[in-house]
Amino acid sequence: MIIIYNSIMYVCLCSAVTTNQIIKCVRAGCKDLDAVTKQLGVGLNCGSCIYMISDLIANTESHDLSRPTDPDDYEPNES
Repeated sequence: MIIIYNSIMYVCLCSAVTTNQIIKCVRAGCKDLDAVTKQLGVGLNCGSCIYMISDLIANTESHDLSRPTDPDDYEPNES
């Protein structure tokens, strides 16, 4: 799966949550899917966003957190 991180896009359409909101949530301390779900309400309806959210969490955590929290500056590790 290819995910474009350098632009803001909706990840959870049911809850209208964007990549920007998820990245900020993870950087604020929500380190797993359950925490992000509780904070933002994502993945509670159809669930089609779960894999993308999990990928965003993993890539955000593995990224150098000392960088600015602006998702426009976010570049995931390619694996």
